[in-house]
Amino acid sequence: MINRLSKAKEEVEKAFNNDKPEDMGKMAKRFKNLYFECLQKGEETREFHYAEYIKKVIMLYFENILNGYGDAENLYDECEYEAHLAGITPNIAITY
Repeated sequence: MINRLSKAKEEVEKAFNNDKPEDMGKMAKRFKNLYFECLQKGEETREFHYAEYIKKVIMLYFENILNGYGDAENLYDECEYEAHLAGITPNIAITY
């Protein structure tokens, strides 16, 4: 499961940093099933927080497109928080 999450994290961060909405859309669709698998593991697991980090990055990307950085700062903070709980390092670059 961690390997699958790691690959998803890598792909989502690449789409985020390269500003590729079509790639991010594809990743969001593919990520859905993996996310629900992580939810079943429980909220206290590393997998859950890993999945939450990926979900927040996807949300942040589309928040930036749709609302022009509307709530981006708070979402970025949430990304960092979930990454910390998952024991991973975020690799996304955002400018306001």
